[in-house]
Amino acid sequence: MAQPYRHEPLEPPDSIRLLDLLPARKWDAPVECRIRQMPAKKARDKYEALSYVWGALEGDRPITCDGDELLITPNCYDAILHLRHRFRVRTLWIDSICTDQRRTPGSTQERNHQVKQMGLVYRNASKVNVWLWTEYHGFHIEDVHAVEGPIKDDAGHSRT
Repeated sequence: MAQPYRHEPLEPPDSIRLLDLLPARKWDAPVECRIRQMPAKKARDKYEALSYVWGALEGDRPITCDGDELLITPNCYDAILHLRHRFRVRTLWIDSICTDQRRTPGSTQERNHQVKQMGLVYRNASKVNVWLWTEYHGFHIEDVHAVEGPIKDDAGHSRT
């Protein structure tokens, strides 16, 4: 049985964690990933962000991160299955995985700092994937094709 995954402290503190989602040829293959750190300002266009409805507050679906087990929510798990490639790694930023969610003084301090950086994280993503739910209030996610357009800053200016 794998150990519970523990996030390494961010070095330097303005860094972010990125998740390298490993490919799987089969849809139902276990989810495996690697987590690495990168200074937030140097990460521009090197990852895709995921914005999704958390749903459950506690995770109960296991994934393997750097050989250890991390429990994630069912909705996050479903989104990952849909985003996972068959033959190549996909680099993502997912707040519930890339930010330490434990309830310790150090993780709370990190989480507060990461929340302040979220605008930058989303602006620097090459793409923002939006995941509502596999089935959400009577319509299926397949009915929502894509949200496209330039990413804008708080003042409404295009990022590009």
